[in-house]
Amino acid sequence: MSQKIALLVHHEALAMRDKAEVFLYATRLEDDDNTEATEEITKLWTEAMQLADQRDQTQQSSMNQEPQATDWEAELAILAQLWTQHHSHLSLLQAFLVLHHVLYGILVPLINNTKDNQYAPAAAGYAEALALSPYCNQDHEDMNTTCLGQSLALALQFYQQAEDVNGIRRIQELQAQQEQPSSSSEPEL
Repeated sequence: MSQKIALLVHHEALAMRDKAEVFLYATRLEDDDNTEATEEITKLWTEAMQLADQRDQTQQSSMNQEPQATDWEAELAILAQLWTQHHSHLSLLQAFLVLHHVLYGILVPLINNTKDNQYAPAAAGYAEALALSPYCNQDHEDMNTTCLGQSLALALQFYQQAEDVNGIRRIQELQAQQEQPSSSSEPEL
């Protein structure tokens, strides 16, 4: 079920409020004994989604005027805090939602609208983490070709912008692994 939800999220078939609810639902499914971390995770996610919702509403009410960088930066700061302090307490679905939202909901539009490469290193790191996440890098064909391929391509693009030679090399190696045909797909004659 969670993999299907991840697929819907990646294909943008869920609205922002639905993503927020899915995240909170995933929190309730966890058997994590660390209720203090769970409360902090919920608080940070809720704050970030409220900022995202406000940004979207402002954009709609101002005749589709692009948001300012500060609109994304506040949300990014909250989710970066959530990720760095609590990623080990997130379910696989929650981790996917955070990585996906930070990359596609914040960093990509921020870079596209500001044309500022200062965000490229963070975008590259989140894109690589998303590509390596189980729900992006899974056996489901639709997800694998879209989420994994797109995340690797973005990671490479942003590592190139950041001039990070080690990052570029890692992503090229991952892409080469993805291009190798599976040995179990066709029997040898």
